[in-house]
Amino acid sequence: MLNTSVFNISRDNVATLINASDTIVFDSQLTNGVEASLDARITDQWHLLLANATAMQAVVTSAPQAITTIGNHPQGMPAYMANPGPPTLSRSPTFRDFRSARA
Repeated sequence: MLNTSVFNISRDNVATLINASDTIVFDSQLTNGVEASLDARITDQWHLLLANATAMQAVVTSAPQAITTIGNHPQGMPAYMANPGPPTLSRSPTFRDFRSARA
């Protein structure tokens, strides 16, 4: 089964460490991206995750304490991530599983 998603994430008050001065500043970031994963359904509840990949384009949109960073790629935010394997076995939780886990 191939699963895909497209996302747009806006975050405010993100703490960012400036390496040169060991100063923490707070900024706003916008991330657009796509993700795909390939898994095999063994049963209704058990899945075998074979691989997944994510591509993201992130940008600093506001930084009152460090205005020179506006428009730049946020520090520590990867543009690409992938997990080609090995396959991972997972159990899909049901509503009853969630309820009993909180009790």
